[in-house]
Amino acid sequence: VNLNATRCGQAVGLGSQGHTRLFGQATTRRPVDTGRISWRRMVSVVIAVVSVSVYACGGQGLERDESGAITRAGTEDVFSLEVGDCFLAPEGADDERLLIDSVEATPCEQSHTFEVIARETATGANTYDPSGVALFVGASCFGDNFTAYVGTPVEFSTLKVRSIQPTRQTWEELDDRDVICLVQSEPRTSSVRGTGI
Repeated sequence: VNLNATRCGQAVGLGSQGHTRLFGQATTRRPVDTGRISWRRMVSVVIAVVSVSVYACGGQGLERDESGAITRAGTEDVFSLEVGDCFLAPEGADDERLLIDSVEATPCEQSHTFEVIARETATGANTYDPSGVALFVGASCFGDNFTAYVGTPVEFSTLKVRSIQPTRQTWEELDDRDVICLVQSEPRTSSVRGTGI
């Protein structure tokens, strides 16, 4: 069965050429074994993020200034998100699992619910290890990176921590080692950077 993408930011299937990343709500609580997706041990809600290589839709309408800040809203590929980017919640984002290939990014002065607070690269491991990736996500997204960006430790914040992570497929086929740390808020029209919320 060949499942193909529908349109940017919408639910898609995973075709034979697709590459999946995990987009999930992370937790600092000790993990419970959830079986098939073992590195949900550090992730309470996991949403798969797909980038379909034969379906090029990243960057449609999106504009950035010389510093990299988004100045015009548009579609951004999930592999290309940068620290400080803001974006809208994908349709169906509250589902337990959702396949998407991109997000609708926007200047942070426009209404949004997600913001990228950090991007870290895992080093020192050649073999994909779900538990190791999960621990790296926790260390990257809950500690100093969160405090430095938001201005308060995560335990005192009202924001939800989420992340975009490599899968076995992107790890092995794309040498994907990047973890993107996100925060989720109620719809807002400003960055969470330095707010202490």
